[in-house]
Amino acid sequence: MLAVCWIGLLSAPTTHASEVPTPTVRAALAEHPPEIDGRILEGEWAGAGRIEGLRQKIPVAYGEASERTEVFVLYDADFLYIAVRAHERDPSRIIATKMVRDGDMASDDRIAISLDTFLDRRNGYHFEINPLGNKRDGLIENGDESFEWDGIWYADARIDHEGWAVEVAIPFQTLSIADDRSTWGMQIVRHTKRNGEEDRWASPTPEIEDFNMNGNGRLEGLVGIQQGIGLDVVPKLALRHVDNPQTGREDTDFDPGVDAFYRITPSLTGALTVNTDFGEAEVDERQINLTRFSLFFPEKRQFFLQDGGIFDFGGLQRNPLPYFSRRIGLSNQGEEIPILVGAKVTGRVGPVNVGLIDVVTDDYKRLPDAMGDREKIGEKNLAVARASVNVFEESTVGAIFTHGDPNSDDDNWVLGLDANYRKSDFLGNRTLVARAWGQHSETEGISSDDWAWGTRLAYPNDRVNWYLIAEGVQENFNPALGFTSRRGIRNYYAGYRFRHRPERFVRTLDHDLSGSLVTDSHDDFRSAQIAFDPFNVTNAAGDSFIATYSRVFEDLPEADAILGGAIGIDEGRYSWDRWTFDFSSSNGRPVSLGLVISAGGYFGGDRLDIEPNIAWRPSRHLLLTATYERNDLDDVGDQNLVVHIATLRVDIQFNPDVSWNTFAQYDSVSDTIGVNTRLRWIIEPGREFFLVLNQGVVIEGDDWKRGETEPRAKLGWTFRF
Repeated sequence: MLAVCWIGLLSAPTTHASEVPTPTVRAALAEHPPEIDGRILEGEWAGAGRIEGLRQKIPVAYGEASERTEVFVLYDADFLYIAVRAHERDPSRIIATKMVRDGDMASDDRIAISLDTFLDRRNGYHFEINPLGNKRDGLIENGDESFEWDGIWYADARIDHEGWAVEVAIPFQTLSIADDRSTWGMQIVRHTKRNGEEDRWASPTPEIEDFNMNGNGRLEGLVGIQQGIGLDVVPKLALRHVDNPQTGREDTDFDPGVDAFYRITPSLTGALTVNTDFGEAEVDERQINLTRFSLFFPEKRQFFLQDGGIFDFGGLQRNPLPYFSRRIGLSNQGEEIPILVGAKVTGRVGPVNVGLIDVVTDDYKRLPDAMGDREKIGEKNLAVARASVNVFEESTVGAIFTHGDPNSDDDNWVLGLDANYRKSDFLGNRTLVARAWGQHSETEGISSDDWAWGTRLAYPNDRVNWYLIAEGVQENFNPALGFTSRRGIRNYYAGYRFRHRPERFVRTLDHDLSGSLVTDSHDDFRSAQIAFDPFNVTNAAGDSFIATYSRVFEDLPEADAILGGAIGIDEGRYSWDRWTFDFSSSNGRPVSLGLVISAGGYFGGDRLDIEPNIAWRPSRHLLLTATYERNDLDDVGDQNLVVHIATLRVDIQFNPDVSWNTFAQYDSVSDTIGVNTRLRWIIEPGREFFLVLNQGVVIEGDDWKRGETEPRAKLGWTFRF
């Protein structure tokens, strides 16, 4: 496999990014602030720094853009102003459908702006705007993006006879800024959905990843800017009523709270939250567990998502995580645990990236166990400390420490060390990544076999992409504030992908080969899988088709179970084949369809999975999405079983500041329906009102009974000093 990787690496054609000079623009001082209304008036933007000549990243690297784009840059003491004129010969071809703040706008035409305020070529801020003036923002940490950050900034856009235009005003108070830095990194990107074209100001080549700050241009001339005293205070009022006829519970809570954010230095921010309420957070999507291991649910609460990337460790995404924020304020059964007070410090001190969290949670009683007992868990103080030091141009070495067990009165702590090497100009403009990490947990009553380790070598590039991974998790490794789904194992992974970019009809054609091997801590075989994608095809519009063949091997030294113990699996060796076909049409069309069919063996029996979905956009104000998943198990553990999950989403978008989203879901395992409906009104950036209703329905045969009803209202109002 390694030889194949190097052959592909060396044979891939090189582009000339390293030979192209870094583009530069100088921001002009605005005599009068422009009005942010999506109209680029010549008088307002006269004398602005100008950018023209964006070039194609795809489909043709460094190719001339099919439509002209102009960029204007101004600033004053308080704001950075950017305007973009996206010319379009036929404005009727503009695709604009999304008006939900922070919603994924991949289905739309859009402008993306990235700012590297420290010019460290590692970290930055990301802003997106579509032709309707909808906004999305995020943070970039060492080349990885996180769209969960919510900053205060202003934007508007407008479609006219020339195409469309966008105006943006970003307060310097919203950004972390180096004191003595008048030059920033900046990238401007235009996405045109109808033909899949992406035009960039700097580094217009697929070999430079989307969030690689090393490929940015330069924004100069930012002098005399100010950030006030750097204090944001956000009082919050939350009202909740709970009525559950199944348990007889009925109560009403009025919970005032407050969040405060203070910029200790221009690059270091402290946050305090008191009597925190997360009622406005989106509900989890239901999953049916047909594996032998724990499911993973993503974090959706804003306090933990904000600056969350700084706590990332070793490039790990799921297992074994030393810190997983859902362990704080949520029990293992998903119950909400009140957070009395929480403090957080994130940012940078010179070359050191710092993250500290300390949270006090209230006592609570667990859900009843098999004996019907409800164990009381006392008040907890939970802490996480993360620090990493920038070394070389793009690399870091760091450590993480966690303390506390939210689901037990036992003491627990974890210490981890990691080294992350990244080089974006390997062999010209290729990227090479190497990582190594180690973790040790300390738990009361456990004194051995409590380590975890891992290494990774990757070449994540457009034409050729490969990786090699080795990891080990000992039997007693216990990250009480983290996540691990499987212990007492060693994992080995390898993968290789080669991409063709035909000039016509097909945008990308990929061939993928990957494999995994799992042993126990004594190197005895446990499982393996080989997967091959002979066809992974995407066209310019965004339609795609993937065919995958996989061969799976499992060795169970003792009997196990799936589906929460509903289906027992005998000990022994198993192997089976599976074919998966995945089709999806472009989400830029009024109607988009998807279908995944996976068929083959499963633990001595057969398994058929069918997952259709449909999305209908009758107008920019309405999006209807329906998904269905059917898992049909035949003669698995000598049992036959069919399970279902169905979801329906109704998104009503009155304008970019007012949206009403309803999400209903059903699964046949719990035999319940859950409905979450949420009205969000952005009164102005930083000042929001939410009205939320959660409604459960219990299905018992032919009877449908009302489950828990939980309406909530929440108002947050930012005062900035």
